[in-house]
Amino acid sequence: MTDEMQKPAISNAAQKLREGAIEMKSAIVDKGSDVIQKVCEQTEATIKAYPYKSVLIAFGVGVALGALVLRR
Repeated sequence: MTDEMQKPAISNAAQKLREGAIEMKSAIVDKGSDVIQKVCEQTEATIKAYPYKSVLIAFGVGVALGALVLRR
């Protein structure tokens, strides 16, 4: 094959690769969105089931983060 004959083949292969990458990216984003939605729903259900415990945990995390920030 000459260089001129290889150029269209390489261009077609690159186009197919690009299209495959776009489809894969779309699938990953869709799956990620579904997972995030489920995690948010589970978190909301847990907070509603244990409101006081949730507030205390959030307070403890805030105190710990505050202590880390103030140390620097």
